[in-house]
Amino acid sequence: MKISYFPQRFIIFLLLIFSFSLSEGQDKALLKQYTWKQFEIIPSWGISYQTDNFILSPVPQIRSNADKPSLKKIKALKDTLKITSDNSYFKKIGLMYYALNKKDSGRYYLNQAVTIYNSELNNNPADTALLHEICSINYLLGNVYQAMEFADSLLKINPDDSKAIFKNIMMHSDVGDYVGAKLYCEKAIKRFPENPATYLLKTSVICTEASVNFNEQTNESFNGFNFDSSFLENAASNYRNNSEIQLVTLSCELMLLYYSVVMPINLNPPKSYKNFKIQLTKNNSAKLESFKNQYLNMIEDRKYNNHYSIYYSLGIIHFLKGNYPTAIDYFNTSAELCGSRNDENVLSCYDNLRNCYFLMGVSPNYYI
Repeated sequence: MKISYFPQRFIIFLLLIFSFSLSEGQDKALLKQYTWKQFEIIPSWGISYQTDNFILSPVPQIRSNADKPSLKKIKALKDTLKITSDNSYFKKIGLMYYALNKKDSGRYYLNQAVTIYNSELNNNPADTALLHEICSINYLLGNVYQAMEFADSLLKINPDDSKAIFKNIMMHSDVGDYVGAKLYCEKAIKRFPENPATYLLKTSVICTEASVNFNEQTNESFNGFNFDSSFLENAASNYRNNSEIQLVTLSCELMLLYYSVVMPINLNPPKSYKNFKIQLTKNNSAKLESFKNQYLNMIEDRKYNNHYSIYYSLGIIHFLKGNYPTAIDYFNTSAELCGSRNDENVLSCYDNLRNCYFLMGVSPNYYI
């Protein structure tokens, strides 16, 4: 089975496909046999770049714990909406409903917000803040082509609007226009060469396109991946004193290596993934060793404070090398450093912890 989707969070995980539940009286040996057979390696490294001041996302984000969604907070916002002329509350309520997975209610309030913003835009067509809001909400509602039109309007007003370019990259990639997405990637790298998000986005597009094309391959027609990482090497060389560039380009190189190693396994999967280890070429083993040493140096360097990401990457490296106990230590450390700051990062650590235990032959119940 080959997967053609590319989720939006920056993780590597293995998916355990387990489509039915068993009562206590059923045969545990049969359960274990079925579970091992259904286990499959699926590369799924999405994108997420975040600093204290910037989140790379084409849709509006809930930024702080104070905005954490709850039905109680939604009720309070609705009460305020009755006595205020501040139309931003429609968007706030809609986003909270979406975050609580109440999509129908969320769509109602977000559509209300778009209607209001469009009306306001008629009075000021060059209002970039409104254009960004309408673009982001349309994207969230699934109106991708409409969202693209607003992103294009933003670029007509300001060709150097980084957020509009980034949104265009993600939206063109989402609809399968990888040529268009890569053109916007080149614009981003040319205009913002010191912004690490540009390199992360281009790598993401490369891997997404490879993933889709891979689904059309057979064991006989597949000739391997030939990813061009020169743009990452050039950026790392040109901006040696930019710690974010160094960290992101290194992580992107690891992403490309991961895809090139893991995806082909699905064309010729092993009979069982129990105690399975990925077979690495000498060249890839050497690259992983180099990556590991660079990450370890980053831990000692005070310029790098994004340690949860570094420990996570070290966990991935040891996972690829089959050093599961060491990988477990790094994933645990990464999860502890994340704390409650980013739930998705914590969850991705636990996804990988689960997979390490699983491939070591430990019962799934051990770590749930």
